Amino acid sequence: MKKVWSILIVTFSLFIAGCSDDDKMPADADDNFITTLTLTKDGKSYDAVIEGNDIVMTVPYTVDLNGATASMVYTPSAKILPNPQTVTDWDSEMIFRVTSFNGKVNEYTYKVIKSEIESDGDVVLKSQADVDAFAETKVSVIKGNLIIGNNAENAAAINTLEALSGIKEITGSLQILNNYKGEALDGLVFTKVGGIQFGTKETPSPCTDTYRFRLEQLQEITGNLELNNNAVQFIEFDNLTKVEGDIYIKDDALTTLYFPKLAEVGGDLDMSDNSVVNREYGTSDIKDTPLAQLEFPALENVSGKFSINMPSDNFQSLKLPKLQTAGEIDFLVGWQFKTLEILEISEVNGNLLLSGRYESTAYAKYLNQTLERIVGLNNLKQVKGTLNISNFGAISELPNLSSLSLVGGVFIENLWGLQGKSTVCDLSNASFQSFNDVNPFIHIGGTAFDKLKTKDDLSNVNIEMSIICYADRCIPDINFKKASDFTCKFDFSNLAANEKNQTFALEEILGDANFSVIACSGKSVDLSNIKSVEGSFSFICPTAKSLDISSLEEVGGYFYLQPLMVKSPVKLDKLKSVNMSNGRGSRAIPTEDRSKGLFIGGCHMDLNLPELESVGGIFGIMNSTLINCPKLKSVSEKLFISTAPKCTQVSFPVLNSVPNIKIESMGKLSDFSTFASVIENGSVTDGNWEVTGCAYNPTWQDMKDGRYKPAE
Repeated sequence: MKKVWSILIVTFSLFIAGCSDDDKMPADADDNFITTLTLTKDGKSYDAVIEGNDIVMTVPYTVDLNGATASMVYTPSAKILPNPQTVTDWDSEMIFRVTSFNGKVNEYTYKVIKSEIESDGDVVLKSQADVDAFAETKVSVIKGNLIIGNNAENAAAINTLEALSGIKEITGSLQILNNYKGEALDGLVFTKVGGIQFGTKETPSPCTDTYRFRLEQLQEITGNLELNNNAVQFIEFDNLTKVEGDIYIKDDALTTLYFPKLAEVGGDLDMSDNSVVNREYGTSDIKDTPLAQLEFPALENVSGKFSINMPSDNFQSLKLPKLQTAGEIDFLVGWQFKTLEILEISEVNGNLLLSGRYESTAYAKYLNQTLERIVGLNNLKQVKGTLNISNFGAISELPNLSSLSLVGGVFIENLWGLQGKSTVCDLSNASFQSFNDVNPFIHIGGTAFDKLKTKDDLSNVNIEMSIICYADRCIPDINFKKASDFTCKFDFSNLAANEKNQTFALEEILGDANFSVIACSGKSVDLSNIKSVEGSFSFICPTAKSLDISSLEEVGGYFYLQPLMVKSPVKLDKLKSVNMSNGRGSRAIPTEDRSKGLFIGGCHMDLNLPELESVGGIFGIMNSTLINCPKLKSVSEKLFISTAPKCTQVSFPVLNSVPNIKIESMGKLSDFSTFASVIENGSVTDGNWEVTGCAYNPTWQDMKDGRYKPAE
């Protein structure tokens, strides 16, 4: 029994003791929070910011927190590991584990941010002393321009920038002025800058001591890069990836340009040398500059205009392996240029101009004879402006342009090496559109390739080209049936006497047509495929044997055939009207051109226009032996017949409207009865009838009185 009582007494005592412990439970037994942290080093205190479970200590980048003493406030009843009083490495990230009285754990992450020391406004360092003094401020971010140097005459030189190595960013521009005498830019290691100016676009920097312009750590320029100097030999931007503004580099001492990572230019990229051009005897004296090659291995986009103007013979290679898009491209290179690679280009929002230096005198033409092919353009899909490839005499193949779907104009000239190479200029998928108020066009000159492949309908495209004719073909062969303006220069040098050119596909010209032929003496010109010209029609070939335009039905503007050689027949079997468009078609005919009407001269054979019904303006005929217009009813301004001494007969049997008739120098013509109706109906009034130099010269009164022939 005593044993039982002993057990009960012990149990009761323990119960009472437990009740006593509950009475001592702290109020924050469930809490496990850190509320503040302050570090003190070298007499300066730094307070952390606590947000959630992050403890962020921000101090200037110059502050070393190792060995700092800590003052941390946390839940009094909690325990913390590690103990902040024992921590010495406050420059490193760590975890603080806070355990509440009741055993709940809460973890905090301690982080250190080393902030930059900023300077607001422009910083102007005019002397070496200014440079060294600024370095003592430990400023790492300049919120403004950094202007190094002084343009004053006899200003003390600045020789080194090594003291500025703490600068990491300049929000404005870095400007280097005239008294900088350092050989390089050692000490400038910033990674971002608003712009760089060493000289301006208008004026080169006079600094002659700086031969290397290298900013190895620079990654981004948010404004412009302007380098205009005649002494810098090396321009190097090892890590630059982006320039949001323009790049302008002009330097005739440059040997090396290094942009291995540059991928994007937000404005223009303009590269040129300071070649001196002196005009003498019609040619240019180009000062050779040392730069031999350019490569932008990572460049993908130039939003503005990409210009390279390097006519020096030393410049021989340009490689752009990744360039895909540009606002505009304009490359001019010299006579010894050999390599052009532009592999991935797909879209140009303006002109794409690739041309060699060209000079000409009265005796010779000079152009590049070393570039044999352009590597690339196979992926080209869009050129909103003009695609120009010109003045490369040794090119033996054209780029494959079959992917081109949109273009403003195509200009191909002086690619002499294409002749005889079975070359096709493939524009078969290209649609043409106007650009900057320039109508779509195709220009081909000084170039002979086998075929121009396009869509059949080029109604909105002005075409200017040369065509070389052989007995069995013409080059380039064309497949389009419609064009706007069409200007063509035929070369008949390869045709034998009495031969004619092969016909081509063109049928409808919605603008003006202009034809000329060289070396055509004794040869025939066949334009029998052409059915209509909505604008004006001009043909110049004074020595052709014959001219066949037998399918032509209408000319909306004036029609001019230059005098041909003796006994040259002109076939115009279906021509119905000339200069009667009244604004129909692709354009309205200008008033000054409308008065020109139809002029045919010098065929020295019978002129037969069996279907002609109306002529607007003046209808002029010269040197025909017989004139027959059986269906002509009206001429709006004047009928003029001249200088046909062998002509004995003119026939206008249904002509009933013409306000003026002049006939002269028709030595054998004596019968004017064909004009009786226009006298009788009052169409031709007194003062608007003139006949001179004929076998019979009736006055208007003679005609009015019926004296159409001389009295027998």
